[in-house]
Amino acid sequence: MTPDEIQDLIRKVAHVPLPWVVALLMTAVLTAVHVERAPNGDVTASFGVGSPTLIALGLIWLPMLLKVFALVGGSFKAAGVEAIVPGVLSEADAIELGVRTRQVTGARDEADRAAAAVELEDSIARLTLPVLSSGEALPDSVLSQLARSYEHLRREMPSGAARTSAMTRIVNEASFRASTAVTDARPKALRLLRSPAEGDRIVGLALTQETGDREAADDVLRLVTESSTAFEMFHALRAVQEIAPALDSEQRARALSILESESADPRSVGISQDAGLSYLLPRTLAILREHE
Repeated sequence: MTPDEIQDLIRKVAHVPLPWVVALLMTAVLTAVHVERAPNGDVTASFGVGSPTLIALGLIWLPMLLKVFALVGGSFKAAGVEAIVPGVLSEADAIELGVRTRQVTGARDEADRAAAAVELEDSIARLTLPVLSSGEALPDSVLSQLARSYEHLRREMPSGAARTSAMTRIVNEASFRASTAVTDARPKALRLLRSPAEGDRIVGLALTQETGDREAADDVLRLVTESSTAFEMFHALRAVQEIAPALDSEQRARALSILESESADPRSVGISQDAGLSYLLPRTLAILREHE
């Protein structure tokens, strides 16, 4: 989580709805005022703070306490009854995420920041995996929505860092979802990689980056040589890196031949002018050679 996201979370947790506050303040005032009628008909009023007033004032913070309990868990005892809330995060988990986040934001250089970001991602995956695994993380409807969102971004947003960041977020979500259901992700990836729709192919590449499935090798290599955009080629190369350890000698030789040919930019896609591709292509070749 970024500092802005942490601050946003704190604001949401600390927010108490105004109608709730007004209602309980009125209740507190009414319970503190005591009106008595004397035998002669005179009316007297007195003010005293008793248990009902204190309870009403204390309940003002109930919405915030419930949100905190939902996040970190806790127990509450009253009138002989104890309620225990396990929470999404334990106290240790919350501290761990805070420490990991501080390591990212307080890193001295890019190398430290990258290493800290990997640790933060691992921590988040460990905490969220049981939650995601309890449901269906890869429904076709969600994968289709991600694919259509990618196509919409590419069609409607001007090219640049903002669009690349938005499209990369879609890839990351698909990849993360695949990490919770690798067995389900493999056949879905193969189907998507063979789709004529560019959004489907991008989502298929994202799934393959997580599964490292050698069965997808031919489809991924085809997308390296037939990619319609530099973004698609970039993520096809990333998928090649992930499947490289599982390739047999024949598949690896073919992959090396294809990537060496692409290094010459036979389709004039501007590999040398694209910072990402100019780095990733030789890096992918090196990874393939490491597994020879």
